[in-house]
Amino acid sequence: MPEILPQVDFLVFLVYSAAAISLFAYNIPTTERNLCISIVLCFALWSFCEAYAHLSPTPDRALMWFSISSFGWIIFPLPVLFFYLAVTRGIKPNFRAVLAPSFLCLFLITAQWRGNLVNKGRKRPLWLGCLLGQFTRILPICNLL
Repeated sequence: MPEILPQVDFLVFLVYSAAAISLFAYNIPTTERNLCISIVLCFALWSFCEAYAHLSPTPDRALMWFSISSFGWIIFPLPVLFFYLAVTRGIKPNFRAVLAPSFLCLFLITAQWRGNLVNKGRKRPLWLGCLLGQFTRILPICNLL
């Protein structure tokens, strides 16, 4: 029986790509639109790399794809924070407030690439993988639309 998770991940990637293209097609560029596009592209990168991680023949290759996907799942809180501030017309953050989450993201990405976060791959049951993987990535796009 073929694995279904790579197909589901790739389908989610196509949904996020279509959402990014439709957002990019608007004629009037606004800060909110650009931040929303960056959020959707983070999730698209995450889904794309997860699909290839599931298709990897060796655990080392899967770990490489998980490390590449870390750019998507670690960086996306930054545009989300700025998106919420832009939508609610919140207080504009100063330079120090922007630097702190950026350094946290940089620290987490380097920790992932050194093998300190996700350092081994293991197969999960199909229902658990679908529930945890796809459901958590599809919900934020429903909130943004």
